[in-house]
Amino acid sequence: MPATDRSAARLALALCLVVAAGFNLLVTALRLEPAWPLTPWESALFSEGWRWSHGLPVYDPSRATHLYGPLLTVLLAGLEKAFGFDFFAARVTFTLLGVAACAWFARLILPQAGRGFVVVAAVTLCSVNLQTGLSFPLSWADMPALLCSVAAYAALARPHVGPLAGVTAALLLLAAVFCKQTFGLVAGVFVLLWIFDRSWRERAGLWLLLPLAAVLTALAMVHWLAPVVWQQMVVIPSSIRLSPERAADGLIQVARGHPLCWLALGWTCLRPLERTLWSEGRAWIVVGAALLAGCTWTYAKAGGYYNSLLPMHLFLHAVALRLLHDGWRRDPDVSERSWGLLAVAFLCSTLGGWQESRRLLDMTQGDATRAQWIERARQLPGRVICPEEPALALQAGGYAGLSLYFELDAGAVDGNWPAEPPPRILRELEDARWLLTVRASYPTVLTPGWLQSHGWRPVPVPGEERSIYTLWARP
Repeated sequence: MPATDRSAARLALALCLVVAAGFNLLVTALRLEPAWPLTPWESALFSEGWRWSHGLPVYDPSRATHLYGPLLTVLLAGLEKAFGFDFFAARVTFTLLGVAACAWFARLILPQAGRGFVVVAAVTLCSVNLQTGLSFPLSWADMPALLCSVAAYAALARPHVGPLAGVTAALLLLAAVFCKQTFGLVAGVFVLLWIFDRSWRERAGLWLLLPLAAVLTALAMVHWLAPVVWQQMVVIPSSIRLSPERAADGLIQVARGHPLCWLALGWTCLRPLERTLWSEGRAWIVVGAALLAGCTWTYAKAGGYYNSLLPMHLFLHAVALRLLHDGWRRDPDVSERSWGLLAVAFLCSTLGGWQESRRLLDMTQGDATRAQWIERARQLPGRVICPEEPALALQAGGYAGLSLYFELDAGAVDGNWPAEPPPRILRELEDARWLLTVRASYPTVLTPGWLQSHGWRPVPVPGEERSIYTLWARP
């Protein structure tokens, strides 16, 4: 391609890069801003962090907690100590963790790439935020677990892996698993690389097996020494019903979300490849199949969210970027038509996930009147509870109550939420004088009809008729 055409093509790709990065940043900023919880789990997780930082039990047989690992609670406790009940600060922190993980992973998978291509790769990898339901700003376990997993990969991707690197990788992957259990898949990836990729086996040897051994040993110790933690981390999640329809939907999302990967694979198959790339291909296929099976399984569970597909999306983006970079390095004289196809595929891959995320911008677990309701609740005599948004009751009166959604997860019947409030929620309702409910985007069993049939009456509050919060009193 002539130099002028090549410059024009690269300018077009640069514009696509700016559009993709700017759009991702814009929609992320819209999720960072609200001063109220985006999901009922965000509120409940903040409440759990407060309990931990104040020495109250989190894993207790008398109550349910979240289904992630305990390190997430510790991280949220630290953020609560540093910033108080500041949802914005926590979301920014988790977003930065996600961006850092993607940028670091971009450099790791492209060690010989120039700075410009690494920037393209980082923007491409960050597009998983759109493909996974804007998961970066959610105060869930994915971002810290992802950063720990990338750090473990970095430790084992060194030219020569010794005991220090092997032990470091094992500890980092333990941290990832104890943030979110499903990142144990990464330990399985290292085992598959040891089996199917000679270069990894020669470079890292048996140290590739240490992370899986460490994870299995740690989980065995949790089962033996901390049965309540085991119940929340393993037993309850494994009991959730699988949906074949959701599994099929997950496969469709993966297939349609990566035109850049399919273009790169097609382009690669039409060109002569170095033998090393073909030898790596076998390991890539096996790793991809394992990640696809694991991610689809977690997404297919009732209540599974788009973030369950995060490892698979990252893997396919990484394969595309590696193939494109290796292809250009061997054949830099790419036609103008190829640059055009690349730009279109890049935009489709980085922005295509928007259709999964678009409706989530309107989903929330609060509104702008939340601070006013906290002040009102502080002036009420007697205990005020809010099982649908426990952080609100905690901020109002220092009462760290139960989370309705944690209790529904723990009390699932045949893998599905019960139709009635769980027994522990019923007991909390009996001990309370006031109840705040949230008429939000998420399903609830504390419906107006059920509450009125059990003796609760709505309390009119002048000027708050349009608020999603409702105050209830027991006569």
